[in-house]
Amino acid sequence: NFDAEKDAQLLRGAMKGMGTNEDTLINIITKRSNQQRQQIRNSFKQSFGRDLIEDIKSEVSGDFEKVLVGLLYSIVEYDAVCIHKAISGLGTNDDTLIEILCSRTNEELKAAKEAYKKLYKKELEKDISGDTSGDYKHLLIQLQNASRDSEDLEIDMQKVTRDAKTLQGAMEGAGTDEEQLRVVLGSRSWRHLNQLFEVYKATYKKDITEALKSELSFNFKQAMLAIIACARDRPKYFAERLIKAMKGAGTDDSALIRLIVTRCEVDMVQIKEAFVRISPNHKSLEDWIRGEISSTFSSHYLKSLLALL
Repeated sequence: NFDAEKDAQLLRGAMKGMGTNEDTLINIITKRSNQQRQQIRNSFKQSFGRDLIEDIKSEVSGDFEKVLVGLLYSIVEYDAVCIHKAISGLGTNDDTLIEILCSRTNEELKAAKEAYKKLYKKELEKDISGDTSGDYKHLLIQLQNASRDSEDLEIDMQKVTRDAKTLQGAMEGAGTDEEQLRVVLGSRSWRHLNQLFEVYKATYKKDITEALKSELSFNFKQAMLAIIACARDRPKYFAERLIKAMKGAGTDDSALIRLIVTRCEVDMVQIKEAFVRISPNHKSLEDWIRGEISSTFSSHYLKSLLALL
């Protein structure tokens, strides 16, 4: 039986005095839902007059800290924190921006926008505008506006056929009409897009992904491809992102943590299934993570991630 006050007391006990009981932190924080963790945060403040996130930050460090802190934010706060990190400081982490803004639902984006304003006293649109440019900027602003057509609408096949024609027209001849591509991919419902890509392939005998790859470049291309991937199979998109974070030399721990923390209560079961299907040698996500993270030097980090799968 969940008891926020009891959990808060156990967490305080795990961090009070000399040393830290990391196992207690893992067992409580990774085994509660995000909603329950918000109640624990409130209870911790109520009981001890302390901020649980700040206490965690002062007790543990590195990637292990990032996992626990990420879990303690509300889901929308964490999206806002990740977006802010991607656009503040030198350079822009476009991978993070694309992953979040191109994959979320209207409701998730609206809530993340509000959380961003509350946390940073700034408008998300203004910050995106100051950090990006061209068609890529316009697409991200369009997406953060959270005005994709409703998923409840019946699919209008006449509109689907018109959109297929629009996409083809935007890519035909000399030059590309990026705005037309943006209007369609940035505003239609996910279900409509999925149907549209089928109709496009049947009509023009080529896959929309391949067609766009040869027409677009840089971040705008990556964002458009992410939208297509999410419309077709969102869990597979995230499985591909996880493989990218762990493939080759070194691990992109920030991406790995963000992906697991943001999806663990949403579609992790489906992501794990997709991962086995597409990963080299059909290796499971758990096995791949075990092979990437040292159980000797990063045992708490490893244990916390595996607990979320």
